[in-house]
This record gives sequence, C-alpha cells and structure tokens, in this order.
Amino acid sequence: MDREQLEHLILVLHQFALVARHCGQEETQGHGHQDLVESAPEVDIMVRIVIGVLLVLVGGVWFFQGVGVIGGSFMSGDILWSVIGAPMVFVGALLIRASRASRRTDHP
Repeated sequence: MDREQLEHLILVLHQFALVARHCGQEETQGHGHQDLVESAPEVDIMVRIVIGVLLVLVGGVWFFQGVGVIGGSFMSGDILWSVIGAPMVFVGALLIRASRASRRTDHP
C-alpha cells in the first residue's frame, strides 16, 4: 500500500466516523433518529476494529519489510521500518481487543 492509498483510506475512515458522530448529534438535538443513535456505539466499535486491523496489517508489512522478509521496496532491509511496524501491530491488536471487550460488555 503506497502513501497515496493510505492517505485515501484514512480520509474515508475519517468521513465514516464523522457520519457516525453526526447521527448521534441529531438525536441529542431532538430530530428523532433513535435507530441510528442506538447503533452509533456499534458503529464506533466497528470503526475501532477496522482501524485496529489496518494497523496490524500495515504494521506487519512494515515489520517484515524492515527485517528483509518482504522485498521489493525501499523499506526492505531497513530496520527502521521494523521498529515502526512492531508498535503499530501492538497498538492495533490492543485496539481490536479493547473494542471486542467493549462490545461484549455493552451487549450481555
């Protein structure tokens, strides 16, 4: 995934989060969109899971490029990318785990 694709993905996820947040604000203003507002926490959890999965995938690719397992890039064999990728995988996994735990506690 190149930089342009990553920036586009971040933009799309940001727009998705804004729409979800907007749905929640409409209910607090009395517009009566109860179904959308009740699902807003679910949307928030799903956005966190998607971001977590992306962090794990991109971080994993960067890590394996940094250690030289995946070749064909300027990042291949450069240990800096493994140092950047490893924490991304860790943070992504934590985000997924926390989101899944939140989903379980929200819906018994």
